[in-house]
Amino acid sequence: MNPTKANEARIDEWLDKLASETDEARHSAAFTAYLQATAKFWRYSRNNSLLILMQCPTAEYVNSRKRWTELGYRLKEGQWSNAIQILCPHFRLVTNQETGEKEEVLTHFSTGYVYADMHVIAGRRAAHGSVVGHRGRL
Repeated sequence: MNPTKANEARIDEWLDKLASETDEARHSAAFTAYLQATAKFWRYSRNNSLLILMQCPTAEYVNSRKRWTELGYRLKEGQWSNAIQILCPHFRLVTNQETGEKEEVLTHFSTGYVYADMHVIAGRRAAHGSVVGHRGRL
């Protein structure tokens, strides 16, 4: 058999396998949950949305402790240990040597802590009774 034809046959097999696995993944519950989390927490990165989903799948709203306090809420007793860990990027301003313009450059990541709505108590409520919060960046 011609080596080129053999390679084409193997590539066709790989593409068929990839297509079937992609179809399976697209219809899986895990992928659907991931898409729902990224839609819900659209201001967070895809990675942080996944971290939130993995650590607290029932979260509807997440905020830092400081943000929850600003919204008029406080953490329930003992909920400090139930923080959801996410990645917080850190940037610094540098001058681009070619253009002379200032631009932000990512320097590193640190661990940030956010809390889901079920960890909050004694706060304001919206007219419909749900937690007033945001699904966005800290």
